[in-house]
Amino acid sequence: MKKGYIKLIAAIVLGAAIIGGGIYGVYTLLSSNTTTILYRSTVDDKINAIRPYIVALDTYNSYSVAYANQLQPTLEELRNSSHNTTITLPKYKDLKTALEAAKQDSSTPYEDVNQATNDVLAVLDQIIPIADQLQAYYVERRFEKDNFKGSDELAAQYVPLAEQFYATYNALDLALDNRNNELYTERMNEYQGEKRENAVNFIELNLMTAQTIDLIDPDGNTDTQKVEANLQQISQRINKLQPGTTSETQNAVREYQDAVKEFVAEAEKYLEVQRVASSADKTFSYIPDCSDLDIDDDVDYVYICENNTIYGTKYHELPNTKGHTLVADVSSCFLSEPVDVSKYGVIYGGVQKNVGPAGVVIAIIREDLIPEEVDSTVPTMLQWKTQADAGSLYNTPPCYGIYICGKVFKWIKKMGGLDAMKKRNEEKAKILYDFLDNSKLFTVVPKDRSLMNVPFVTGNEELDAKFVAEAKAAGLENLKGHRTVGGMRASIYNAMPIEGVKALVEFMEKFEKENA
Repeated sequence: MKKGYIKLIAAIVLGAAIIGGGIYGVYTLLSSNTTTILYRSTVDDKINAIRPYIVALDTYNSYSVAYANQLQPTLEELRNSSHNTTITLPKYKDLKTALEAAKQDSSTPYEDVNQATNDVLAVLDQIIPIADQLQAYYVERRFEKDNFKGSDELAAQYVPLAEQFYATYNALDLALDNRNNELYTERMNEYQGEKRENAVNFIELNLMTAQTIDLIDPDGNTDTQKVEANLQQISQRINKLQPGTTSETQNAVREYQDAVKEFVAEAEKYLEVQRVASSADKTFSYIPDCSDLDIDDDVDYVYICENNTIYGTKYHELPNTKGHTLVADVSSCFLSEPVDVSKYGVIYGGVQKNVGPAGVVIAIIREDLIPEEVDSTVPTMLQWKTQADAGSLYNTPPCYGIYICGKVFKWIKKMGGLDAMKKRNEEKAKILYDFLDNSKLFTVVPKDRSLMNVPFVTGNEELDAKFVAEAKAAGLENLKGHRTVGGMRASIYNAMPIEGVKALVEFMEKFEKENA
């Protein structure tokens, strides 16, 4: 029943008019004739075929989630014979009626959906009479006469059927989820081919929202880091939706934006995270003042992403954590300059930016932070103590990736070490930033600038696209900005020679003269 409970976020917060509720409610938007943002014809037959099933589950989820605080305890009480004087049962009959109507109205091309639907209906046929008897038993308060004997007898029949129901229901849920993703992919491929960025943004927002819902575990096992990352991306992307020219689309987009923002706020309640500083007010274009943070005494650690590849900002001064452990993701600035590791509790980073091929992560962990015992849900291989005790060789490591990292370490030493790398990176960055600061066409973040990633824009999306295309033709690769912000981005990591930066600036000067 966990998944249905999770859908409270979408069902209640996003609302039926915008998203509908649950993962599948987004289909209501995709397939509704009254919503003109995305309505097309290529995959409509598939969407319309599956839509009645989505609506059926959506309606069931909305009730189940809203009354989860009563439904779940009822099941536990019946399972354990811990008698209460009232019960709340799911709306089995409504679900059966809706699924039977869906089968009658729409034959889906998906055998897994059809089979899963039949399985759910088969269990519903068995459980509904028992549920009706249970409901009547408690409504009529027969327990006052037989001291709950009748309840125990009915519960012995009901509980196994309820467990069968949730198993079959989750199977149907999964089948619809899989088809949901397929249809989204088909739809998104259409729009990408048509260069309809607004529609693509819209679909990706829905996908990220659905993924976030699936990640949230009300029982406390939420992957908070992943959820937090998703919510940040959602918050960034939501403002990129274009409102359109008609009042209908403008209102729809505005309502959708408001709903998603409300979803983000609600989803954050499932995270034990205190955001003590942010630059969201100016689209993360600067590093906030972290000299006097309002940090709760009971927080476990303070986390930063030290170098932001998307917006091109860098912590040049570490936050004042007021005695709390500092944890830093340094993936995109690792080995670009000297670092005082004593200021951190944990430093970790993927090597794919500055060190080696993707698939290797380097972590520097203060010894006192390696616990002797951890939560039983943490796999043995992922426990720091396991890796520390085994010298990082508990499992077979990615040998070739580590070999390449070793070659890079030797190259850095040959170049003069981290002091030399910092000087080299500062020289490269200065060439590019000096040009951008004096440019009449391009703009760049004004402060807290990264040495590794330099995003810039013209302010005109068509001109940005022209720049990227012409740069590629000139032999300058990978200059397109991150998909969430657009524009351009020059990543000038350790391996980029100064000649490469000079070639870029030379091209930019030429482009500006021709297009300013």
